[in-house]
Amino acid sequence: MDSIHLEELKSNSERVYQENQIDKTFYEQYLTQFEYTLPTLTFTPRSIVIVAVRSPQFALTFSHKQKTLSVLLPPTYAYWNRDRQRVTQMVNAFLHPYGYQGKLIRLPDKLLAVQSGLAVYGRNNISYVEKFGSFHRLVALISDLPCNTDQWTLPQLADSCSTCSACVATCPTSAIRSDRFVISAERCLTYHNEQPNLIPFPEWIDLSWHNCLIGCLKCQVCCPMNRSQLTYIETGPSFSEEETMLLLDTVPSSQLPKALSRKLEPFDLTDYLDVIPRNLKSLLELAS
Repeated sequence: MDSIHLEELKSNSERVYQENQIDKTFYEQYLTQFEYTLPTLTFTPRSIVIVAVRSPQFALTFSHKQKTLSVLLPPTYAYWNRDRQRVTQMVNAFLHPYGYQGKLIRLPDKLLAVQSGLAVYGRNNISYVEKFGSFHRLVALISDLPCNTDQWTLPQLADSCSTCSACVATCPTSAIRSDRFVISAERCLTYHNEQPNLIPFPEWIDLSWHNCLIGCLKCQVCCPMNRSQLTYIETGPSFSEEETMLLLDTVPSSQLPKALSRKLEPFDLTDYLDVIPRNLKSLLELAS
């Protein structure tokens, strides 16, 4: 993709806020960290490479009060750092023999994937890639590779969404709208259970709506475009009663036993130590 589209990406990303289609708090927390102004590079940027990596669900097991609870971690939470490093290595291994290179860049990856033709948007505002459905991670790199063809398009909704409302009917918080393209992100359960432990859930969120350790899978598991992905579940770590209690007590990563840290770190779960306790407590309460 030609790098001149950076300004268009920025404009399209900001427009939903300017048109009052998205909550200010959500916008400031999630949509202001992108790199539309390029950092100092050792090469002249000519293109952006966007890669989709298939990403599974993970089944995690927690022991608590002599019971065992299996909890799903949705795609894209685990292995964030690993996948970005692997994609960078893979892309550069391909480019270097031709005298080109790529460097990671933070962009609105879903919008980039859709406008470049790699993905389409679902009605739930999640991006879908052929053969992967929504079970994928997107990684973007700026590159000096010349781009002679350009398939840049306007953001597109998947054709199948025009006759389907499964996610609209399934979303427990009514965040997915039938009257407009942009969802009410400030009502999305994922948004609320990605908040730090000290921030309470809004009173209008029902306990029965919780379904994942982080995030929510409701709109993805009901989506026809994901039918072939639903069994793509890998086994994650199991946590003993003691380890579960340490997670519930919000113990800092520096004070965790090494054995527990070794379980969390490969899955990037140490990044969510201030998020997990409230969500896990809700899931345990729901299962009791």
